[in-house]
Amino acid sequence: MNINGYIKKYGNKTFKEMPFNSIDSLILCQLCYMNLEKCGPTIDEINKHPVKIKNLLIKDVKHFYSSTVTPNPMKVMVGLLIKSKRFGNIYFGYSQNHFDEKNVVQFFATSFFLPDGNIYIAYRGTDTTLLGWKEDFLITYMDEIVSQKMAVEYAKRIMDSFPKPVYLGGHSKGGNLAMYTLLKIGEQYEDRVLKVFSYDGPGFRCGKRGFNSYSRVADKFDKYITQNDLIGMVYIMVDTTKIVKSNTFLLGGHDPFGWQIRNNTPEFIYCADRSRGSKVMVEALSKWLNKLSKNDKELLIEAFFEIFKDAKTVFDLLRVGAKDIVFSKKALQKYTKVEQVKLKAYFDAFLQHYFDAFFNYKDPKQSKNKQIKQVA
Repeated sequence: MNINGYIKKYGNKTFKEMPFNSIDSLILCQLCYMNLEKCGPTIDEINKHPVKIKNLLIKDVKHFYSSTVTPNPMKVMVGLLIKSKRFGNIYFGYSQNHFDEKNVVQFFATSFFLPDGNIYIAYRGTDTTLLGWKEDFLITYMDEIVSQKMAVEYAKRIMDSFPKPVYLGGHSKGGNLAMYTLLKIGEQYEDRVLKVFSYDGPGFRCGKRGFNSYSRVADKFDKYITQNDLIGMVYIMVDTTKIVKSNTFLLGGHDPFGWQIRNNTPEFIYCADRSRGSKVMVEALSKWLNKLSKNDKELLIEAFFEIFKDAKTVFDLLRVGAKDIVFSKKALQKYTKVEQVKLKAYFDAFLQHYFDAFFNYKDPKQSKNKQIKQVA
């Protein structure tokens, strides 16, 4: 079953009867994709009382679901949560929504107040806007993006206002923001953070060595990917990553509604390893990114979004012809001949890395097992 099946099965169990777990956490991260800022107090209304999920009043349905790429299962989920004893009594509020095209920022965070007194700070992942996608690409060459800085500031404000233990969590980019928050928030806040949940969230270009705090807080990271993962393996830095079974493929494995949960116990179904398709794509992507300089990445990202400059959301891309998927002549006219050659070379290089990985990929685990058998 998936998370909606989980809510149906365990929705009448209180947190006293069944303690808060990683699936509850994923559900709150999904709810963070809803535009909750008009349904409860915002971060600038910190003195107002939060709202119970069961009292959630959706005034503008279209706007409420506009930030998710999976509106239909989301609508089912929200309906179940409102009627659920387990989730209905959770308070939410103090949302912060910041959308800035000039500075390339797509940021949203909200706080959930659990019946046991703990707080869950959830960060939204990439929404339906092309701006959100563009911001994701910045992670490949910038040491800190604006959303990461805002995530730390948001957590500090909530923790200063409410002296309670805190969970941090997010899906996709939200998982990256949650991890970054703990790594940068400072020792005076670290002890109050119970755990950080990252669901298919990418890591950081600088790796572990880029954070002096990593050794202090590493045991608080709870990272999940799927067997068909791509996003969560970018700049991977958590050694104890858990692989969840998904019934969708490659990028589809990024969708939490495909993540599988056991029928007889509130736990994910785990896999021993990732699929070959995931490994091939991640290897190709990693080699490609490692060979691109910062200037290369900046030029590539600018050109990519120049092609889709008339699109505002991912749904607009469906109206883009196949001829525009690869760098079109019209989009490239603003670039010099040298830059055009470079852009074509970037694209060709990725294809070369992918085909090399596809035909020549050797699984390190299988090679190791083969060596062991030969020695035996």
